[in-house]
Amino acid sequence: MFSINEDQVFCREAYESADGLLAHLDNVGALLEEVLKMPGLTRVKVHGRPEELEKLKAPLAHLKSSVVYARNDAVALTSVF
Repeated sequence: MFSINEDQVFCREAYESADGLLAHLDNVGALLEEVLKMPGLTRVKVHGRPEELEKLKAPLAHLKSSVVYARNDAVALTSVF
């Protein structure tokens, strides 16, 4: 889901697990690489259970991210441009 607040664009997505998020990133890998070349990516936040976030640390290490242990039910990804 995309939303806009003044000059920022937010992309919010939710997955049942880290594996679901990683599968999605595999599907959009080429597009994601193009987006990451653009200036303006402010941050990527990943919220989830500690054991799920641990699975994401290495695959998401190249992103500007802050990992937050906030959700008990799903893995949520928020990108801010």
